Amino acid sequence: MSYQQQNRMKNKKGYRFLAAIYRKALSLRYKVQLDGVEILKDPATLLILPNHQATVDPQILYSQLYRYTAAALLVSSLYTEIGIIKPLFTYIGAISVPDLERGRKGAEQAAQLYRIVLDALGEGK
Repeated sequence: MSYQQQNRMKNKKGYRFLAAIYRKALSLRYKVQLDGVEILKDPATLLILPNHQATVDPQILYSQLYRYTAAALLVSSLYTEIGIIKPLFTYIGAISVPDLERGRKGAEQAAQLYRIVLDALGEGK
């Protein structure tokens, strides 16, 4: 884990508490089982993706991952632009990415997402 990631985790102890509460709330509706947790403890950079596009999948995944690693969450600008939750996304260090349903299509969007991810990795997120 990079210095930036370790520092980010230390500064987010309040979020760890919020994530635990949110994880508990999600567990009332969804049964979650994590397999391969040892991979999350590896210092290598990982790209972790939910298995489909449902809005709740990334929430479940991130609330679980935060126990093990300083994961950076990629969030559609459709959500990061909502005023009431924007401070939460800023607090947890979420990375805003273009909404794939709006604007440009295809390869141009993929190239933009690729640049955003590379920049975030370069910043230690």
